[in-house]
Amino acid sequence: MKMPPIYVVMNRHIVAANRKLPLEERQPAVRVTRGKYGQPYYYDEVIFHGPSQILNGIGEPVMPCGATLAIMTEGAVTLTARGREPVHLAACEPLDMAA
Repeated sequence: MKMPPIYVVMNRHIVAANRKLPLEERQPAVRVTRGKYGQPYYYDEVIFHGPSQILNGIGEPVMPCGATLAIMTEGAVTLTARGREPVHLAACEPLDMAA
């Protein structure tokens, strides 16, 4: 069974809140889901290891969370967050393995 693509968006509310916090208290602001309606997971950085596409709604939402700009990939990714080991996720693996 083919897995849905991975979608990556920046959570602008977390980015704004992080500006007011010391570095050690900042939260990951990169929202990663498997499919448009998948469970969201948050990271500091995503490295793409395959083709990806930027989705621009030109002011209209492209994701159910309201994001108007997102990156979609069906390739592998590496997810990193402070205090956690990097997770390499193959295109065919479920995203919940990275939680």
